Amino acid sequence: KIGKIKERGRRGKKLKKNRNTPNYRSMSSTIVIRTVDIDNPQTWRYLLLEYPSEFVFRGAIYQNGRECWEKFKSENEEDWEDKRDNILKELLQAKFNQNKELKDYLLASDVYEIRFDDEDEYLGSGEDGDGKNMLGETLAMVRDEHRLAKIREAMNF
Repeated sequence: KIGKIKERGRRGKKLKKNRNTPNYRSMSSTIVIRTVDIDNPQTWRYLLLEYPSEFVFRGAIYQNGRECWEKFKSENEEDWEDKRDNILKELLQAKFNQNKELKDYLLASDVYEIRFDDEDEYLGSGEDGDGKNMLGETLAMVRDEHRLAKIREAMNF
């Protein structure tokens, strides 16, 4: 398996193994991604905005998601809070639609919660763990869209 999956409950506490349950990891497991892991191939680094992945977004070519994110953030300072959800979703869709290998890694995250362990209160879990984790939430949303598209394709819809 790629990366580390930390077994944590909803409030971040470690889960105890239940000897009566053969697969105690179930859906409460969390994939934790960190920017400091960008050079470590044993992590889920492929999901990070900083991971090198050329893609086209709104007519321009970007070398990674962070470059795109920062450009749009600086261009939309006045109404950034209103636009950032849509921009994040659209740029992640573009990144994973245009990079099959990265899409496969995203799909490999299965049904796990994705948590971006970063001090950024919007993109990450925040300094105190109370952040919005929008990168993790949006990655999961894009993953589910790709999974649904695969199912529809298999069923010839």
